[in-house]
Amino acid sequence: MYENRELERMAARHPAASAIFLMMSNMMDKSNGLVISMSAIALRLDLNIRTVSRAVRYLSAHKYIKIARTGQSNVYYMNSNLTWKGRTDNGSREQAELHCRVVMDWSEQKE
Repeated sequence: MYENRELERMAARHPAASAIFLMMSNMMDKSNGLVISMSAIALRLDLNIRTVSRAVRYLSAHKYIKIARTGQSNVYYMNSNLTWKGRTDNGSREQAELHCRVVMDWSEQKE
């Protein structure tokens, strides 16, 4: 299980990854899932898209987040040992409902 020290180390060594992790955690609903493009993350945090890509790879490689694909979008899930927004209907922390909050940026929409 991760401890706060590990999150503190990430914040010191990888500030972009830390900022993205906090943003995702704050934006997720009780299902611990979020659909958001890297472009929208970059715009929201005023980061370069390549920085976002590297930071997301870091978060995934170090098991802070899990990434699933749906079409061309990524679905991000938090490591439940770090953040857990709620329990399933049966009260278990061992499962997560797969409902996600979807975040879109206006600049990504076609006219």
